[in-house]
Amino acid sequence: MACVRKWRGKWIVDWRDPAGKRNIETVDGNREDAARRLAEVVTTGKQSAGKRLTFEEYSKWWLENCARGEIRESTYQEYEAVLRNHVNPVIGKKSFAKIDRKMIRVLIATKKKEGYDRSTIRNILAPIRGMYNQAIEDGDAFANPAARIGKFNRRTEGEQEKKNPLSREEVQTMLTTVAETMPEYFPVFLCAPRTGLRQGARPGFRRSIFPSTEEFIAREDRATEERKDSKGGHEPATICRAR
Repeated sequence: MACVRKWRGKWIVDWRDPAGKRNIETVDGNREDAARRLAEVVTTGKQSAGKRLTFEEYSKWWLENCARGEIRESTYQEYEAVLRNHVNPVIGKKSFAKIDRKMIRVLIATKKKEGYDRSTIRNILAPIRGMYNQAIEDGDAFANPAARIGKFNRRTEGEQEKKNPLSREEVQTMLTTVAETMPEYFPVFLCAPRTGLRQGARPGFRRSIFPSTEEFIAREDRATEERKDSKGGHEPATICRAR
């Protein structure tokens, strides 16, 4: 039997659809607003957006209406690419309201088989968690299938983290290309493969710090000489030798 009632300080509409499935939807406003929503449901059978959209449709709505402006633009672009390239091809056509933890486990297993490491898989799951957190807040979902899913993304016993470093030839090709097309960024690309510079630290190298490759090399040489003097003439390991 359909009804409106108060739950945890908010008014909700509780009804069963023609198939007998129970639906509970949170309504912003007072009892009269909830009653109007119930009348709409009974008359039209219309469900909330989260319950009638596919996962892919909801993801596009969430990106534009919830994520954009609330997260950094770089994070937004990463989420959009992750959903488009990794998530939607697997579960995008399924109903958003029917995604469960089993489907998320299948997604994780699929990405492992494709060779993605645990860190990448965590990044793939991040926008999914954000989407369902929003849906829970809006009353479109009551559980987050991507929450606390880390146990399914653990490294198995004896498993080694796969690394795929660039070969000497590939590094040389990269440096040659950067020197020809983006010479102002050459110091960054020169330093990164020699030091293992993490991606998140690379934006710290700005043209204002090293206006030219020549100045970068000169500053590094001066730093090396200073270290030699401080160690009594012994040259320590160079952090980044730009030669």
